[in-house]
Amino acid sequence: MTVITSYPGVYLSESSSTTFSVTSSPTAVPLFAFKFNTDDGLPIGDDIQAFNNWKEFSDFHVGNHTGHNYHICLRLWFSSGGGHCYMVNLDNITEAVGKFDDITLIVASGVDIFEQFTALVNSGCNVFGLFDGPKSEISADDTDKVMNDYPAIPFAAAYYPWVNVEWTKADVPPS
Repeated sequence: MTVITSYPGVYLSESSSTTFSVTSSPTAVPLFAFKFNTDDGLPIGDDIQAFNNWKEFSDFHVGNHTGHNYHICLRLWFSSGGGHCYMVNLDNITEAVGKFDDITLIVASGVDIFEQFTALVNSGCNVFGLFDGPKSEISADDTDKVMNDYPAIPFAAAYYPWVNVEWTKADVPPS
């Protein structure tokens, strides 16, 4: 359509289309792995749990769980702006990744996930792993020795050091 202009310049017109070319979707959907036991106060039968925000998580897990890794990690995830995520027992990582195709990140959260993660990557799963570094300090001379404990997979990173936050006395996994 021709626009008749009355003076030189730039003229803009908006399309009245209701469709959007850009859609919103999460860039990473993590699976937080934990080693559950009956002392954690978790429903053991629900091995794979999905949460969209801190309110959903805290409504589901009533009571005082502040000292447990799953509580600490998910609180930090949501307080840092994280969105949809999964929480799973360490023994059910492979099942969760097979069941939910939106999982892109497997987070160690204080447990050793090397075996499960290596099996997933070797089977062709497109996931990235976040491992926890050692709790003790690493000297420059020890880096090779420390890294020998981690799988030689290009789809993972190990984070270090473990951190402290003011609202818990527990060490916080760096992953």
